[in-house]
Formats: sequence, C-alpha cells, structure tokens
Amino acid sequence: METIALRQFDPLYIVFDCVFLLLLAGLLAWKKRYSALIVGGLAGILYMIVDYGIFNLVCGARSISPGYSLFWVLLWMSMSYGFTNFVWIWLWISKDKNLLEWSMLILLWWGSAAHC
Repeated sequence: METIALRQFDPLYIVFDCVFLLLLAGLLAWKKRYSALIVGGLAGILYMIVDYGIFNLVCGARSISPGYSLFWVLLWMSMSYGFTNFVWIWLWISKDKNLLEWSMLILLWWGSAAHC
C-alpha cells in the first residue's frame, strides 16, 4: 500500500505568512542585522534549490492541485521555513542582545499561524 503525504494551506495563511516574512526582513534591516538577513535569504534559496530543483525536477516527487503554481508555492515554503529558521539560528549563534525579543516574535507568529 502506498502512502501519500498531503499538505493543504489556506490562501489567507500564505498571505499572512508572506507579510510576516516581509516584516521580519524589514525589522532585521532596520535593526542592522544584515548578517542574519543574508544567512536567512541564502538558506531560503538553498531550501528552494533542494525542494524544487532536486525533489521536483530531478525526482518528480512534488505535485500540486491544478490551477496553482508549484514553483511559487515551493518558493514561499522554502523562504518561510529556510529564512525564518536560519535567521533565528543565526541570531542565537551570534548571541544577539535582543534574542529574547526576536525569539518571542518568531514563536508568537508560529503559535498564531498554527490557528489560521
């Protein structure tokens, strides 16, 4: 028996998450946390290369409902997970003086988003 994992995202959740990502990137730039911003962006790109390039193009392991763009959905997911996770990791590694505030922002979003 074959098992297929499915994920379904409410379009409103995707919009809210994109707004959060832009807010987080803007705050990082405003607070001059350029290295965290760059690491997060590079991690999001790396996630996209792996997810879209390898899993989709090479392995054919990704699909999406008709009428939607797999590229854009995977770009959003890659940036959401890759950017947020690696920004947070970088802030921890660099022992940012506002680590508590950054952590609360990210964790509150994740907690809130779970209910979208």
